Amino acid sequence: MQKTNVSSIILMENVKKTTFYSKNQNLKNSSPAKPKSKYKYIFSVFALLFLTLTMSSCISTGSSARETRNLLDLIDYLDKHNLKAEQIIPIQYHILHASDGCALVIKGTRVEFYVYDTAIPQQKLELEKIKKNNSVKVLAYTIPVEINGGIIMLVYSKKNNIPQIIKTFKAFPANYKSSLK
Repeated sequence: MQKTNVSSIILMENVKKTTFYSKNQNLKNSSPAKPKSKYKYIFSVFALLFLTLTMSSCISTGSSARETRNLLDLIDYLDKHNLKAEQIIPIQYHILHASDGCALVIKGTRVEFYVYDTAIPQQKLELEKIKKNNSVKVLAYTIPVEINGGIIMLVYSKKNNIPQIIKTFKAFPANYKSSLK
């Protein structure tokens, strides 16, 4: 038989009470852990993504060299000079490193226009190379171009109305604003 003294029993009882008391105190002071809602997390991610995208569209590069004319201005200008676009065809303008482009059928002739944004370094270099050579290389073919500011024109055919289209394109002013907007 094991001998126990009274002081060890009292000490053991005090330890048990203290342990129980401290466990209950911890439970009273702490709130139960709430599971985080996955929907709140997903909403937060989408909200952050939305804010990032909308705020990035407000950022300006601060360059005044940017081409302010666009294809809508050009189409309106040609239309006002008796060169109505019978058809507007979307094209793969990124192949020539342009920021925009389209093909127009004017009096039966297909003509392609490409807009270069000179505030973008890659497009500025590409436009300078085109101006230097006065042509572009597409799939091993060298095609002569007409240039007006940051817009180039490609003509694949030699029809009779080409000189009129080129003359009108060359006269397209830098400050022209379309009434179609």
